[in-house]
Amino acid sequence: MYERGWKRGLTLALFLGPSLIGVSVFVLGPILASLGLSFASWDLLTAPRFIGLKNFTQLLQDNEFWTALKHTLQFLLGYIPLVMGFGLLVAIALGSGPSQTASLALMSRL
Repeated sequence: MYERGWKRGLTLALFLGPSLIGVSVFVLGPILASLGLSFASWDLLTAPRFIGLKNFTQLLQDNEFWTALKHTLQFLLGYIPLVMGFGLLVAIALGSGPSQTASLALMSRL
């Protein structure tokens, strides 16, 4: 009974291992590198120099950041509910139609 569990665990590790390595290298690695560099000043010619939270204080004082954040929030609160509502209406129309022919006719007009 224990041997079966051991084999199952090994099989699981062999199947999940390559994908977990790929996620670690190509997703988590760049995220952690970016996080580390966000606390540094780096001009690509010299070694990065640790400056702490100075980058973040500069960001919060920048008017362009606040303008971009305002536009992003307007997009999120305006466009996304509109698209989701339209998609919901189309789904309801297609799901409650009298026949598939009417649903196909409706879809051809969209």
